[in-house]
Amino acid sequence: MIFQKVVLTSVTNNLMNLILGSASPRRLDLLAQIGVIADKVIAADIDETPRIGERPRPYADRMAISKSKAIKSTQKDLVLTADTVVSAGTVSYTHLTLPTSDLV
Repeated sequence: MIFQKVVLTSVTNNLMNLILGSASPRRLDLLAQIGVIADKVIAADIDETPRIGERPRPYADRMAISKSKAIKSTQKDLVLTADTVVSAGTVSYTHLTLPTSDLV
């Protein structure tokens, strides 16, 4: 199973800047596929260590929210953060490195 949490935070404003809170090339590619280009890319500097006994979905939620809170932004910014956790049974993988040919 794959659990994803995406968090968008903003204050309603007419002219907004999109900040992608991730240095993931895959996230940039996904946005580009739907015609969205981030104005800034800022990797959140947070501790991504899972808590003891933390389940995959709450972990993904906590990471996405923590990343969103860690990105410095203004009222003119729309911040997009996300986290993905791959889970197989009781084992979770928070950081996978796959060859690009394996990505769909």
